[in-house]
Amino acid sequence: MHLAGRLAILCPWVPLVGSTPPTDWVTPLLGRLADAGTTVVVYFSTMWVYGVQPVGRLTEESPTGSTNPYASAHLGNESTLTQLADRHGLDISILRISNLIGGDPFFRHRSKIAFAHELTAMAVHDHRIVLRSPPDTARNLLPRALLHHDLTAVLDRPVEVGRISTFNVGGPVTTTMGDFANLIAAVVEQRNGHPVRVEHPPASGDQRTFDLDTDRIRSLAGVGPDDLTTELSMILTDVTDEHGRTGRPS
Repeated sequence: MHLAGRLAILCPWVPLVGSTPPTDWVTPLLGRLADAGTTVVVYFSTMWVYGVQPVGRLTEESPTGSTNPYASAHLGNESTLTQLADRHGLDISILRISNLIGGDPFFRHRSKIAFAHELTAMAVHDHRIVLRSPPDTARNLLPRALLHHDLTAVLDRPVEVGRISTFNVGGPVTTTMGDFANLIAAVVEQRNGHPVRVEHPPASGDQRTFDLDTDRIRSLAGVGPDDLTTELSMILTDVTDEHGRTGRPS
């Protein structure tokens, strides 16, 4: 949580697969934040509240529900936030973000390493990327600079007590894991000079795809930076710096 003046940004812990869901921590936290003078709360949720394998065009009004503990925990938190906005006089924004792609120098200290860093580390250390999912698996990728652009627009709005705003926040197009792995390989090859092989299970041939509708956030924030190559270059720097500290051979 980042707290500055009357603003609180919640980037919550949610349970890992197989773990016990946490007790309700949102209700007491919102009460304490309101007592401290907070008026604006931004909650980072996930697009996976639309399902483990979402299909079709996903708007903020699309049906939600998931058997995945990660998404289910986010849905529970969203519901609590919605119920308590009026009671505590809060202006709450819920951001359902897609897969965030961007630099993170502390990636090795995370309980779960972001998959872009994981794939880049494979390319650097092993000269190959091994995908666990079929190459035609659909993914929406959110460049970190675009998230910053959109978040600024959300925070710049005048405060409206009791308002609940939900935004899909993602990149402009849906890609595939195969295409993303090939892009990572190209970025690593260009900087390090060695070829990177991409390996994967057979294509499924019937992968369902989706389109994350971001019209609502685009109408508020306008067009923002969308440059995955730049983000991957920063990720490569993270991995290379960590590689140098550990002294692991290439």
